Amino acid sequence: MTTTAVRALRTAPNRGGDVLNERIRVASRHGDDPPHAEDACRVGIMRRIAAARLRYCGLEALHDDVMLIVSELLTNALLHSGTTQISLNITVENESLRIAVGDGMPGCAEPKPADDDAEAGRGLALVENLVQANGGTWGTSDAGATTWARLNLPVREEPHPDHRPELGPPREAGGSAVRSGAAPVGPSEGSTVAAVCRRLPAR
Repeated sequence: MTTTAVRALRTAPNRGGDVLNERIRVASRHGDDPPHAEDACRVGIMRRIAAARLRYCGLEALHDDVMLIVSELLTNALLHSGTTQISLNITVENESLRIAVGDGMPGCAEPKPADDDAEAGRGLALVENLVQANGGTWGTSDAGATTWARLNLPVREEPHPDHRPELGPPREAGGSAVRSGAAPVGPSEGSTVAAVCRRLPAR
C-alpha cells in the first residue's frame, strides 16, 4: 500500500491589486440621534470581512493596525457624516496598502485633541498615530467625502535556502495515515480553500 502526502497551502502576500471593495447602505440620521442597531451591525460585518480578506491575502503583519484604522474611519462615517451609504476600499499598490472610506458627504476631517479621560474624540488622532508609525500618510479626497490612509508594506522576507517544509502522510482524527483508496476529508466545495485547490494543476 502507498500513502499520499499533502502539502499545506499558504497564501503569498498580496503585493498589488484590490484586497476589498465593499459598500453598504445605512439609514439617515438627524442631529445627535444614535445610529440604528442594524447599521451598526452592518459596519461590524464589514470590519470582519476586511479582517478575513487581510488574512487571505497574506497581510497579517499589518492586521492589527489596519483593523484599528478601518474601525475608526467606518465609525466616524457612521456617526458624523449623516450619510446613507458607506464604502470601504482596501488596495495594495507601490509597496503600500491604502484604506479609503467614503461617505459621499463633503466636509473636513481633522484630528481633534481629547482629554486623557475622554471617551470619544480620539478616532482621527489614533489614525494619524498609526499611519505615522507605519511610515505612511493620510488625508481626504473628493472634497472631504473620502478619508484615506496609506501604510507602507513590511519588507519582503526571502525564504532561507536551507529551509524545507516537512511533509508526511496526512492523519485521520485517530492518528492513522490516510492511504490511497480511502476517501480523503477535504474542504467543502463552496469554501475559499476549495476554490484555491481547484486552481492547482493536476499532478
